[in-house]
Amino acid sequence: VLLTGEDHNPIQSPLHLTVVAQRLYFTIDNTGTGGSHELWSSDGVFASKFSDLAGTPAATAAAGTNLFVLIGQDLYVTTPAGGLTQLTAVTAPLQLTASNGLLFFVQGGRLWSSDGSNGGTAEVTTIRPGTVAADNLLAAGGQLFFTVDDAAEVEVWIESANKARLVRTIPAASDSPLLSVIDGVVLFPCVSGGDLELWKTDGTSANPRKVANIDGTGARPRVASGIASVLSHR
Repeated sequence: VLLTGEDHNPIQSPLHLTVVAQRLYFTIDNTGTGGSHELWSSDGVFASKFSDLAGTPAATAAAGTNLFVLIGQDLYVTTPAGGLTQLTAVTAPLQLTASNGLLFFVQGGRLWSSDGSNGGTAEVTTIRPGTVAADNLLAAGGQLFFTVDDAAEVEVWIESANKARLVRTIPAASDSPLLSVIDGVVLFPCVSGGDLELWKTDGTSANPRKVANIDGTGARPRVASGIASVLSHR
């Protein structure tokens, strides 16, 4: 089905397609014709402009009934009455990731969450004091998995119900991106003692364990086509 605007003309070059509450949102760049960047929405039949944007959109993310739009270093959220409002406590967020109706992101190396309101946007403070460099956000099974780089080791953490808890510390390990989710199990690589290892967890403190040693070269596994295929080189 060809999506058209209310004037029945086809929509041209939509970007950042995101579904929120059974509506499709997308951005359109009209700057080449003297216009601006615009946010549009559609019910699947017709589309209409939702709001003008203050600059070039870098990313969008859906969390609960909210659409978040990153413009430059500023984060905005759609309002029920139409239009966008800026989340003033947020600057240059990274890794926008939705989990359990909230938007999580990294700001200044710390983990933050937002329910779409300024009052409900704050740092997740249950990570131990002094911890920095939260990274590798991944939503799975109603929980948010992420890693914390603690120089000599990698810590795997989980956020649930707006509280974060440490799942496992892997000594003498270098930080590596979380891999993938298979049947509720998160697979992630780390390099420990010069060996590349594949680990897994379902989020329980008793579950994280090493699956296998891959090799001793320090190479890291990657995911191919959504399947945890372990490769010995990049």
